[in-house]
Amino acid sequence: MALAAVMPLPEGMSELTFAGALAGHRIPMICRRTADPAGLLPIYAEADFCIAGTIDPEKKLPEGPFGDHLGYYSLAHDFPVFHVEHVYHREEAIWPFTVVAGRLKRIRCSEN
Repeated sequence: MALAAVMPLPEGMSELTFAGALAGHRIPMICRRTADPAGLLPIYAEADFCIAGTIDPEKKLPEGPFGDHLGYYSLAHDFPVFHVEHVYHREEAIWPFTVVAGRLKRIRCSEN
């Protein structure tokens, strides 16, 4: 599923369709109730976290700059605001992440 989430897919192909094709089977999903009594939110059954909310396309705020592992930074850009309504998680969930700090300075080692 992680690979399908970051792949540049053809127009009209969903990440779920691509993930199912890679896995060779349907992707298991569960449903959780939302703030709207009639609403159900489909969630990938094996997800550690699901952040649910709404996007306000009219309101934009700057996001970034972000660093990458080669030491470069992207500029800040305006993006639509996401309003978090609920965070779903499984027991003992793991949030994988990496830390990017500025460029590393080369350290000269002298032979003694």
